[in-house]
Formats: sequence, structure tokens, C-alpha cells
Amino acid sequence: GSYSVWIKTPETSGTIILQKAADWYLYNNSGQIKVQHPMISGTLNGSGTINDEAWHHILVTCAGGSEVSSEVKLYIDGSLDVTKAGPGSPNAYTASTDALSVGYSDVWGGYYTEAQMDEISFWTSVLVAEEVAQIYNSGAPIDLSSDSGNYVSSANLQHWWRMGDGDTYATIEDNAGSLDGTMTNMASDDIEEDVPSA
Repeated sequence: GSYSVWIKTPETSGTIILQKAADWYLYNNSGQIKVQHPMISGTLNGSGTINDEAWHHILVTCAGGSEVSSEVKLYIDGSLDVTKAGPGSPNAYTASTDALSVGYSDVWGGYYTEAQMDEISFWTSVLVAEEVAQIYNSGAPIDLSSDSGNYVSSANLQHWWRMGDGDTYATIEDNAGSLDGTMTNMASDDIEEDVPSA
């Protein structure tokens, strides 16, 4: 599958962007993106930094499966940044039933990130490079619920949290599925109007 997030951050320490389990997370290591997924051994480390207080689009694709040749790709701002292949753990991969944490680690506690985040989305398909570039759209997010240009995977969109667009505190609505999020340790004015735009 694939997942993506827009982020704007000045963070200079190690923090969690997204986490589902101890072996499934997206990490901001002083501006360097790190991806951990059970389908690969170790972490996939991005080549650049994103902690310049500008909006950046991060998209990760995970192809393959447990105990077979797998490949995880990290795209930043519409372009492929780095790829890592490998069978990952010899144990069969079982999807975690843990909650998805945004901006902190519910698994380990802490690792809070100072950031604005937008358009968090998950697909059941592996998006191709042309789709990733279309989603980035030169810095202006598109409507993920319908196909547009090279983006042809709207039918595979499972979850899409717009992170405030039309939401009422403290619920973050899932615009593609039924898993609404809840803002925790936050206030209504933490929903900001600053959003990615070209």
C-alpha cells in the first residue's frame, strides 16, 4: 500500500510523525525522514532535510509482502528520494491493530513533534511515480477522492484525514473511511488555517 502526509516543521530533535506499531513508523530525525516498516530490515533513511518551516509532501509506498522480496520507497515533494529492498523479518507480517498516532508515539510515550500536518492519507495500492507527482501537484494538494490527471487510485483510498478542513474540534474526520480521529492534549485553536499551496 501507500501513505502520505504534508508537514511543516522547524523540529531539530527526533520526533514521530506517524506511528502504528513499534516496527511501523515515520520519524523526523532532526529534519531527516526515516521510515520503519516490517517489510524491510532496519530503517529507510531519507537523503535531505524537511525542517525548514516550509510545507513538504512525504509519500511512502510498500510493495511486496511478508517473507517475499519487498520494496519500500520514500518520495519527498513529488520525487523519489530513496528505495530500500529486502525480505524484512523472517516472521510473517501481521497488520497491527494499534491506533495510529499522529505527531507523537503512543507506543513508547513521548516523541512529540512541533509541526503542522495536513492531508494524511492511506491507500491499499502501491502508487506509481506519476501519481505521486500528481498528488504533490507543485505544492498544492489535490482532491484525493476522485481521479485527476496521472492520479488514478481514488478507488483505493482507504483513509483521508484533512486535519482540520471542515472539522469540528475535537474530531478529525476520516473523509474516505470510517476511522475518525480525536485531538488529544490539544485545543480548538490548534486547528490552523495555514495549509499547503503552490
